[in-house]
Amino acid sequence: MLQKEPHNWFPLFSYLSALGMIVALVVSFIQNKQLTGSIIEVSPFNLMLGPSTQVLVFEGARYSPCMRLTDLSHFNCPNISTDNSPSPPSMILGLDSTASSENSCGIQDVCGMTSFENDPNQWYRVITATFVHSGIVHYFCNMLVHLGLGRRVERRLNPLRYGLVWLISGIFGFIASTTFSPTSSATMGCSGSLFGIGALLMIDLLRSWRLIADPGWQLTKLITLMILGLAYGYLPGPDNFAHIGGFIAGLLVGLVVMPSTKQEFYVSKARIIVRWLVRVIILALLIVASSLLLNTFYKGEKPEELFSWCKYLACLPINDMCNIYNV
Repeated sequence: MLQKEPHNWFPLFSYLSALGMIVALVVSFIQNKQLTGSIIEVSPFNLMLGPSTQVLVFEGARYSPCMRLTDLSHFNCPNISTDNSPSPPSMILGLDSTASSENSCGIQDVCGMTSFENDPNQWYRVITATFVHSGIVHYFCNMLVHLGLGRRVERRLNPLRYGLVWLISGIFGFIASTTFSPTSSATMGCSGSLFGIGALLMIDLLRSWRLIADPGWQLTKLITLMILGLAYGYLPGPDNFAHIGGFIAGLLVGLVVMPSTKQEFYVSKARIIVRWLVRVIILALLIVASSLLLNTFYKGEKPEELFSWCKYLACLPINDMCNIYNV
């Protein structure tokens, strides 16, 4: 797939973004050591072998109370030592907002990053969350795809086009996540961006179906990878709403940036105009969808009350896992 681009580009974006993400992970371990005395969070134990949720929020994870006013208050202060004895893991990352008012801290102390008065407005977390990972396991799994599959795609597509799809897919994915994910959960990771790259590959596969050896098997492998990615989204940190949003954005942006095949080099001016009109319409749809999702989020509406089934993309109805929606 993606065999029509004659230039074999150096995958600069893949390497630079992977470097940025490993730096962010190392910094989070250092911060966790300073806060808890341990590099890896053990109370509750982080299944991804990473820092505490508090540190991940400091680092820029998607955490709705840092982006708009919510009903959550009375957070445990980050600098207050707690019992670090090992305890069972939690399948959803969240912060304790049940501390007594006398010993609690405000949302600004919990969020860190840029300051705000009484109105949390850290909208940029839809961007920063893509570069934060919940631990070694989370980072390693994403890098298997990012530096394995993604790097090969970038070599054929070129760093600018690839980076555009990767970034927009990641951002739109976390815009969807802010709207549909539980308010009190923290999610992060570049897998939404990688779902966007998967959508790009699907477009290329369908468009080049007759030119690819055994396209049915290639499609089966791609769909299998997507299904595994959705199962992976139930682990602490990854986010299935970001995965689905990233895939949708990847489909739309992929139609805009996908290079022409050889059969399309000689086309009429009318067809070129139509193609650009389609691209403008696709970009407009993406902007409108983003605006509608953000409007729903900032109005404080709860989509799970309209679509009760959607919460099962973030949690499974076992062991009270979905109670996070009741916080």
